[in-house]
Amino acid sequence: MKINKPCSMVLFMAVFIAFTFLVFPQSKETGALQGTITLEDGNAVPGVLVTITSETVVGAKKTTITSPSGEYRLVGLQPGTYTVTASLEGFATAKETGIKIHIGKIFIVDMVLKQGKIEEEVVVMGKSALVDVKTSTTATVEMPIEYLQNVPNAQFTTDAVNLAPGVTNDVAYGAAQGTGILYQIDGVDVKDPAGGTAWVFLDYNVVEEVSVSGIGAPAEYGGFTGVVFNTVTKSGGNQFKVYSEAMYQGKKWNSKNTDEPDLTPRKSSLKTLHLDVGGPIIKDKLSFFLSGLLYRSEVDVLGQSYGVDYKQPKGFLNFSWQPTSKTRVNTFIEYDSYDGTGRGGDAATSEEATVNQKSPEAVFNLSLQHLFSDYTFMEAKFAYFDGYYALNPVHGKDVSGHIDQGTGEFTGNSYYYYRGDRKRLQANISVSHHADDFIKGSHDFKFGVDTAFVSQGDQYGYSGGAYYLDYYGDNYLKVGYEGYDIKGKLNNYSFYAQDSWSIGKRLTINPGVRIDLSRGTLDGVSGTVYKPKTSIAPRIGFTFDIFGDHTTAFKAHWGYYYESPYFYSFSKLSKNKGARYVEVYNAETGQFELDPDSYVPGGTTLYSMDENLKQAYMEQLTFGLERQVIKDLSIGITYISRKNHNQIAPVDVGGVYEKVAWYDDYTQQYLDVWTQVNPRSESRFLITNPKKGLTPWLTFDPYRKYSGIEVLLNKRFSNNWQLMVSYVYSKSTGNFDNTQSNGAGFTSILENPNGTVFNDGKLTNDPTHMLKIQGSVILPLAINLNMNFQIITGDTYTLSAWLPFDVDPNVSEVNIKPRGSDRYPTTHILDLRLEKTFTFNKLKVGLLLDIFNLFNEGKITFMDTTTSSGSFGTTLSLTTPRAFRAGLRFWL
Repeated sequence: MKINKPCSMVLFMAVFIAFTFLVFPQSKETGALQGTITLEDGNAVPGVLVTITSETVVGAKKTTITSPSGEYRLVGLQPGTYTVTASLEGFATAKETGIKIHIGKIFIVDMVLKQGKIEEEVVVMGKSALVDVKTSTTATVEMPIEYLQNVPNAQFTTDAVNLAPGVTNDVAYGAAQGTGILYQIDGVDVKDPAGGTAWVFLDYNVVEEVSVSGIGAPAEYGGFTGVVFNTVTKSGGNQFKVYSEAMYQGKKWNSKNTDEPDLTPRKSSLKTLHLDVGGPIIKDKLSFFLSGLLYRSEVDVLGQSYGVDYKQPKGFLNFSWQPTSKTRVNTFIEYDSYDGTGRGGDAATSEEATVNQKSPEAVFNLSLQHLFSDYTFMEAKFAYFDGYYALNPVHGKDVSGHIDQGTGEFTGNSYYYYRGDRKRLQANISVSHHADDFIKGSHDFKFGVDTAFVSQGDQYGYSGGAYYLDYYGDNYLKVGYEGYDIKGKLNNYSFYAQDSWSIGKRLTINPGVRIDLSRGTLDGVSGTVYKPKTSIAPRIGFTFDIFGDHTTAFKAHWGYYYESPYFYSFSKLSKNKGARYVEVYNAETGQFELDPDSYVPGGTTLYSMDENLKQAYMEQLTFGLERQVIKDLSIGITYISRKNHNQIAPVDVGGVYEKVAWYDDYTQQYLDVWTQVNPRSESRFLITNPKKGLTPWLTFDPYRKYSGIEVLLNKRFSNNWQLMVSYVYSKSTGNFDNTQSNGAGFTSILENPNGTVFNDGKLTNDPTHMLKIQGSVILPLAINLNMNFQIITGDTYTLSAWLPFDVDPNVSEVNIKPRGSDRYPTTHILDLRLEKTFTFNKLKVGLLLDIFNLFNEGKITFMDTTTSSGSFGTTLSLTTPRAFRAGLRFWL
């Protein structure tokens, strides 16, 4: 029996609600507060009225009564600054102020009552939530809007993940670039369901807080192998506020950081204009937040006379409704468009060979939080986004492009065109419950279900029906492909159960399990084509409060983290494809002649799916020690070990290959490479979890390993300064690289055995040393100085060469040295921001000056490493030179 999408969602939710009745007292959007009220002699006090309030958060006021053991808990708290009071007849009221609540954190505030009149107050400045002694998650970083708006950066929301420790160039702790990161907005997955990279791009100034976590993450988090990057959006509060910001950077405000005559300085420009307003519609009941942004960025292409030019208009509207003291509804609608020219430009690509991008989208999110009691909490989310991503050749789809295999240059026109359509509907629900004196201690249970229904389409083809592969300007090959138009659906269902089991006052154990089920279909292909085995991810950790005062915790965690299922893992099974062929240039006749062995008719596919396919996963083991040194200052050290299993890749199980000796001119030695001896038309590609022995030439199990030690010092903003310092020493090794093309199951590394030559070693993204220092200080005369300093070891690279057609008719590329044998130089980048603030009654005005790459360092970050190319050694990417940026902002 076939169940349609809406019915399956309703059925799945109904089964879940009937099955679960418990919840953990914090979520991906909120935090929690708990503690014990005692007398001066240490005895617990029951019946104390505990109240929490906030001047900015709508509906923040909550009250509770301490239990017979003097304990209290307040859950579902929005990020912000709070005041907690404890009052009881016959005692002076105890009050703690300035308590900062962050998402996903359980903050403990113990208070002491003293004899006196209730009208008296004992006020203590609150402490920031520095050490969470209830969860085994370590190395979590929260960056509130005050931090993001002050630290100089690119003003691109998703780039904020690269401010966090252990993350650079969208690579997190050894995972695949981009695809290893779980991008979330308000706790909802918003990554590209086809390939896993960032999809929704918010206005930078609508962010309330971002959280980067994943080291020892609980079972409610799945679908990532790097980190979880969760963005919490702003909502209106009880105070009417206006904020506006304008930034300007001209191309003349750039320096030159290279003396190479052939490299045009990589100048950049930026123009932004932002305005937002928000405040109460009905105080403590209903508020709004409205935002708009105009954003334009331009970056010159290294060594070329053109640049990459992007325009990004954005709009955002949020409503927060507190119908009762126990229920909160939050919803937003967001629109953005990511439109540009010059995409794909580099030193080897002419402007006419780039593509123009058009990417509009709309995003909707609705969340409901309901507090049944101080012990039970429910949260439900419904979200939807709809958009497309089009890459159009400069000269249209009817003009062929040229790729010169000798010089490495791309000319004539973009050799390809592309359009991707994405629609995602999802619903998440969770329920939590705190149980005292249950099975040797207290428990915070959480059960949840996540569902997602994705419709997507991909159109791709070669411009003009074929591109020309030249060799130093001479005709060589004509590679034809009529393209494809693939449409399909991907449904994901997840269930998780998590417990925070406190045994006594110091030890907390965190067992959990997550179960994921995915199913994919394709138009024109009968049945369910993608049905990997059910993924079961056990997780277990513990936290020990060493001194019992919530300042020092030792944490350990082990668990499985499954990669998110992606459309690209099975889209190659589609038969909605045109014919493929190769024509070889005949110098005698001056004509291209069809190579019959290369012809693949349209309406067919050479790919099949392993019926026993398993989802790829990462196994993680962590140990950490976190210590609050002084007020607002903490330090932590974490050891991280990761290994990836069950990598997904297509393998040529139909091709018959033999080793041949091929002489490489660059290394001046013979290398063992592979040549196909049976007709290429007999190749068949099995999408599977490759294992040693699957084919005669597959002599290894694909693997990827990461190990690292992270030291993190975090000083929250107080006394006019803040600071975050992190250092990570790590190693990333394997025979399955961690570039973006090797994530999401669409890698082609094993479609030809030459991809296995010299493939074991250091991975491309292997930053051995990563030091980051970010901070702010308010100087006299209302001058704010901010900095962002980074020292990061360069990526590795591997020299390679194209095999001649007569050696390998598949025209494959082969490594001629072991993976990661060479490395780009270490970068040392210092960015500064200086701001002078003026106050006119309630109006504040800030004048800003940013300086990026203060030292004007010019280090190579990418070059042509194909030795058989005439452009071998050409610099394709260089660190952006020193640039100045000015800004003006005001707020009420």
